[in-house]
Amino acid sequence: MPMMPVVGPMPERVRAMPVRTGMAITLLVLVMIANVARAGAIGYRMYVDPGMQMGATVVGWTQWACAALFLAAAIAVICWMWGAAGNAQWITPPGSQRFGQVWALFGWLIPFGCLFLPAMQLSDLSRTTGRPHSGALVGWWWAMWLIFDHVSGALMYLLPAVIIGFGHDKAQAFALVLAVLSMIFALTSGLLLIALIRRINAGQLALAGELTPAGAQEVAPGAYGDHKITELGTDERATEQAPPAVPGPA
Repeated sequence: MPMMPVVGPMPERVRAMPVRTGMAITLLVLVMIANVARAGAIGYRMYVDPGMQMGATVVGWTQWACAALFLAAAIAVICWMWGAAGNAQWITPPGSQRFGQVWALFGWLIPFGCLFLPAMQLSDLSRTTGRPHSGALVGWWWAMWLIFDHVSGALMYLLPAVIIGFGHDKAQAFALVLAVLSMIFALTSGLLLIALIRRINAGQLALAGELTPAGAQEVAPGAYGDHKITELGTDERATEQAPPAVPGPA
């Protein structure tokens, strides 16, 4: 059964987004490095410098670095999702995307909805690229991300005991466990998200660059900006037809 014809994407509307992609991936890598540094700083504070010296300062610095880089990475990922959702509107059939472009932002802000809406939108973006196992990759990333978010949040409540050094050995030991877990899940979720970003980018550019298949149907000039409707959603400018020749007098 042939696919539903869709309007081909206009080349100027499909963007490769090298700056957004590069910023998102770079900041995700920095978030992972910061979480490794924080776990190391907490271990150093507890076992190497238990007194009120450099260890407490290093823990404080790494925590601020984690928070600042996390915020920057979140903004960069949202900007990338905004662009990817915009691309998807031009290279996928109507109705294949459950969420519009604005949900790249609002999906993260709605209470309780933020627990599933971003993953659903990223799943749509990943599925439309035609890559196998994309849904499973999104699921694993979202699970690792949620665990990282909650573990990192719980760690913040125990950091004063580590920095100030109240002498609560159990609290400090638990903080170190949480820091190690946060590091593991930050690395896992970060690497999975980087893989998704690269996969979706490559899939969208491949779809945008496909040749128009044979048998593409024409639409009336002006209906879709003089573009052809094709079965695979690719783009080709409609060519003007020459008027039929008027026969001369016999």
